[in-house]
Order: sequence, then structure tokens, then C-alpha cells
Amino acid sequence: MHPVLLRIGWFPVNAYGFFIVLGLVAAATLASLRARSRGLPPEWIWDLSLIGLVTGVVGGRLGYLLFERPDLLSNPREAIAVWHGGMVFYVGLLIGTVCVIRYIRWRGMSIGVVLDLFAASLPLGHALARFGCFLAGCCYGAPASWGVTFPVLRDGTPRQPTQLYEAAACLALFGLFWALRNRPRRYDGRHFVGYLASYAVVRFLLEFLRADDRGGSPFLGLSPSQGVALLGLALLGVADLATRSRSSVAPVVAIR
Repeated sequence: MHPVLLRIGWFPVNAYGFFIVLGLVAAATLASLRARSRGLPPEWIWDLSLIGLVTGVVGGRLGYLLFERPDLLSNPREAIAVWHGGMVFYVGLLIGTVCVIRYIRWRGMSIGVVLDLFAASLPLGHALARFGCFLAGCCYGAPASWGVTFPVLRDGTPRQPTQLYEAAACLALFGLFWALRNRPRRYDGRHFVGYLASYAVVRFLLEFLRADDRGGSPFLGLSPSQGVALLGLALLGVADLATRSRSSVAPVVAIR
């Protein structure tokens, strides 16, 4: 693994943080290139991308501290040391999405239109971030007869590279939603709902291969992320049915 890509003087450039930022830039670039076709200023897309990055990282770290490493709360320096790894994706996604939606509403943009712009690009950024996760050596999988040895564990045991599995799945989602970006949909925002639902399925299945400590869950013995994935799928299904019924008499709008 290569948790530190390089050092600029005394400052270490960590792989995880670097690829998170790279993923955001890639996703924001693709979304901003399509923004004008939807009547949106590209600079607003960059603004909300930065908001999403900062609040998502803060939320993801907060989730890690609360659900996986509450012992770090007594050590403020380590509690904020994101460069050492440790974030909960779903908590970061929730907090980041809430803050982004607040910004969208403040700017008077259509929430569904903006979210659909990112549905066609965010999976690419997600895939890059998971590759950074692999280089950092966190989120490793269960022991296997073949696999990757993670130096951070110091046991020499080959393990499932679950980070790469998730990166590959996110690349497949990117290809799917990029191909669908110009297709009609019943309502704005449906592609983003589809991305969240698809990722929830991917994450639920991959959690069975994970072996890192992710905290306990009272939900049928499943991991916290699996519980959130199931709850998210149920809520997304209800939201989709409700929105579909309201828009059943509306004309289909094509995303350009």
C-alpha cells in the first residue's frame, strides 16, 4: 500500500485525501460542462461541489468517531486526523447532501435537475475515492486463498481487495448513468435516486466480504452500513412511488 503518495517538504500528500479531491474535481468538471445546457451557471456547480466536499468529509469523520472509534473523542488531535484514514461514507453522504440541497434552494436552482447532473458524474468520483482507500489500506476484506496483503495489518494474510471491488462497481454505475444522461425520465432527480439505490445494493453485498472493524449493529446482525442501505432502499422506493404518482400526468422531460 502507499498511504502517502509523496511529501512536499514536511507536508505529506496522503493517497486517500488526494483521490477524494481528484474524484470531486472529476465529478464537478463533468457536471459543470453540462450545466449550461440546463440553464445553470457552471460556477454554481463548483461552489456546491466544494460545499459537498467539506461537509461530506466532516460528516464522514464524525460518523467514524461516533460509530466506530468513540475512543478518539478524548484525543482531539487524532479525532480530526482525517489524513490517518477513517470515515463513514453514508454519514458523510447524508450531511453533505443536506448542505448541498440547502445551497441549491438558496440559489433558486431545481434540486432534481442539479442532482441528476451529478448522478451522471458522481460515481466516477466515488470510484477514484475508493481507489485512494485501497492505497491507504483501510476497508480491507476478509482473508482469502488469494488476494492482497495489507501491510497495515502486519499478518501477511492475503485478503479480498474490497476497495477495488467497490471502485469497479462504481465505474460500472458511472458508465450506466452516463449512458442514460440524455434519456427521458418521469421526473427530475430520478437518476440520482437510481444511483443511490444502485449503490445501496452494491454496498450491502460488499459488506459481507469486509473484515475491518465497522462497529456493531442491532439490526439482524448486519453491519451498520447494511442497515443503512436497507433503510435507504426502503425510503427511496417510497419516495420514487410517491413522486411517480404525482408526476403521472406530467409530460416526460429530457435531460440534454
